[in-house]
Amino acid sequence: MGITPGVLHLNEGHSGFAVLEAIRTRMEEEGVSFDQAVPRVSREVCFTTHTPVPAGHDRFSADLMEEHLGPLRDQLDFHMTGLMELAREPA
Repeated sequence: MGITPGVLHLNEGHSGFAVLEAIRTRMEEEGVSFDQAVPRVSREVCFTTHTPVPAGHDRFSADLMEEHLGPLRDQLDFHMTGLMELAREPA
């Protein structure tokens, strides 16, 4: 379509993995590290939620995260502990 979006609008937590893909894309296109890509992508993300209760947010086990996100995690040159920390809720 030739469209380059200026903002990635995420609605609810289930779309959060799109941010990791945006970071991976930025790393690949600009040849930057994960730590350099994160602030560049974060300026382009808008998150909204309409269900601010636990039922409105997905939760996944570490095993399921590794099974499905392992290849992306490898491309991000990131370790599993770091990936889990990105999504961990404050105690």
